[in-house]
Amino acid sequence: MQEISIAEASRRVISNMPSVIDAIKLDIVNYSSLAELINSNVEEMVGRKANIEAIKMALMRYSEDIKRDVNLIQQRVKKVIAESILELKNDLTLLTVKQSELSGKIDLLFKSIPNFRFLQLTQGTNTFNLIIDERSLDSVKKVIDSKGIMEVYRDQSAIILISPPEIIKTPGVVSHLFELLARNNINITQVISCHTDTVFLVDRRDALTAYRLLEDKIISMRNIL
Repeated sequence: MQEISIAEASRRVISNMPSVIDAIKLDIVNYSSLAELINSNVEEMVGRKANIEAIKMALMRYSEDIKRDVNLIQQRVKKVIAESILELKNDLTLLTVKQSELSGKIDLLFKSIPNFRFLQLTQGTNTFNLIIDERSLDSVKKVIDSKGIMEVYRDQSAIILISPPEIIKTPGVVSHLFELLARNNINITQVISCHTDTVFLVDRRDALTAYRLLEDKIISMRNIL
């Protein structure tokens, strides 16, 4: 078995401690205390006694890597958000339908309503989620048996974030916006990603507040850059 260095063991130990990683990102870590905290774990991993000072130095070097990577990712996230635009669609309904009910009827569904104002169809393991405009609801119910409809969420709004292609390869964009909405008590009924579009479905009562929060974030990112 290949021997593990103290530096590598230290990295592996704290990589499984998300709160410590967050503290490193915020630069609020006491590395001496952290080295003492993980000393026993490091020793168990390397199979020998480990010097506290060696662990501390390894942690400090690793923290520089973490902070450098975080800064690079944050710049990419800011750029994607700054280059995004928003659209708002109101008067929507979300239907959760049993997969057995909708399978085989999708073609019929599309043919019966040729003029959807809004349509999003996503497949889960046992269900389909169908987001449609309110005026199409009655036509949809003619195709889908009411027994196959598990949930109906009316009075929904879709906030569509239209981003540059970089969003596909940039980690953290959506989580950054999730955190913003959650911090302001905005519940997201559904989120859908379609290429460079990210659709946040929210209750219509929260739509204007959510839109304003996201718009302010986009503007602030543009000003920063």
